[in-house]
Amino acid sequence: EGINCQHNKTIIIADTAKEFATAIEELIKDQSKVDRIGKAARKLVEEEYDNANIIKKLLEFYKS
Repeated sequence: EGINCQHNKTIIIADTAKEFATAIEELIKDQSKVDRIGKAARKLVEEEYDNANIIKKLLEFYKS
């Protein structure tokens, strides 16, 4: 919690062992899904959690 992510877009969320196993099986079968989620997750981290971007946002906040 607290991370701005979305299931099947930037992360895979599984609440049980069975859901986890099913998600892994789906990812093994669908490399394009792996690539799509991986790229979206990286973009999310770079845009929202990269220190340089956080500092930039803080500076803009302090200036306003």
